[in-house]
Amino acid sequence: MVGVTKMGFWPFGRDPAEIEIATRVITAGTQNGFTVRGKLTIHFAEPQRQSDADAAADRCAQIAAALLREAPGHDKVIGAETHLSGLISARYPVDVAQARTVEMAALHVVGDPALSDELRRANSSSQVIKLPSSPPSGPLATPPPSGPAGRPALASPPFGMAPLSPNSGSSLSSPLPSPPQGSPITSSGSKRRGSSQLRSIQSLLMPPGTPPSAMGSYIAPVVRDSAARLLVGFLRAHDLITLRGVTMDASSAETFATLVPASDAPPGGYEASRASELSRWQGTLGAEVVRELHRETSAICTYLARETMLRAEVPRTLALAVTDALVAAAFSEFEGLLDELNRFADALSPVLVIELAERLVTIAGAGDDPHAMTAALTPLCAVIQEDLNVSALIIKLSSG
Repeated sequence: MVGVTKMGFWPFGRDPAEIEIATRVITAGTQNGFTVRGKLTIHFAEPQRQSDADAAADRCAQIAAALLREAPGHDKVIGAETHLSGLISARYPVDVAQARTVEMAALHVVGDPALSDELRRANSSSQVIKLPSSPPSGPLATPPPSGPAGRPALASPPFGMAPLSPNSGSSLSSPLPSPPQGSPITSSGSKRRGSSQLRSIQSLLMPPGTPPSAMGSYIAPVVRDSAARLLVGFLRAHDLITLRGVTMDASSAETFATLVPASDAPPGGYEASRASELSRWQGTLGAEVVRELHRETSAICTYLARETMLRAEVPRTLALAVTDALVAAAFSEFEGLLDELNRFADALSPVLVIELAERLVTIAGAGDDPHAMTAALTPLCAVIQEDLNVSALIIKLSSG
């Protein structure tokens, strides 16, 4: 398992206290032998130094993994993220940076998205996991403080998509901007769907009659941030695996945190927040190589954004128009990007991540092993998919 350490290309010295959110991907086996994976997000009570934020996130990730291992079965945790978030909050360590809220989202069975989606539909939002209420013994044991209350978490199928329904959602790594000003935010809906999950989505909806051009501009920051996160993830995987010879555990929360740092940049600002790191990579690999890598990550994220809309049953004409506007708003520097979307494998196929890794390895030309890079990028792709699923759902519900 790879720990979070200071890397040569990455921030060093005394970090400023500016980290407000930390995320980890949690993977653990339940007692019936199934392996489940989900995303843990910590919102800190006040900004933290990177080292302190990482320490808190790593401890909390251990607690979350321990809770999953205590669960009698995968069917008891998928769909019960809200309750699990509360249990993690109750065990939150008192000797690390304190959190305002802790969320577990998007739990799924590793390697079987269809089963995960089926369980999520079957489980009601009020399902409670049958887990011990007392902390475990050993190094994870901490006094139960009056920590943050669990907040409703949105969830959705992982990479390798399943069709979206109006009751599905996701946890946003890069939040969407506020709806266009000058018009009311749609917040009404069927009372039968008046759950906290749906209300969270409805608070982001665009007003009736919003044109495709505005819809595309609205989701552009999330797609642009997704492309930048994927670019940074590939470059860091190259540094760790190829240059440093580290054997990475793709199921490790620390691995994911090492590849993609948390960011409190505004929507659409992830690339700018990593400008110094990307500049150093340009000096190492060449500016044109990094640009082509970014073009590739931008193309696949645009493709996935379009496919999530289609699978969310957004009318095809609208989905294509929104995609056109999205590219114009997010990736105007990449001429002809729209013409490249149809070269990707079907979004439901696991081959898609393999082909992506092979393509990035070819562009970089730096001796990366495609298999190792595929393993490293798969968890990141799953998180990106969650964010794009939410964008698609917003377009679907906003279009009426």
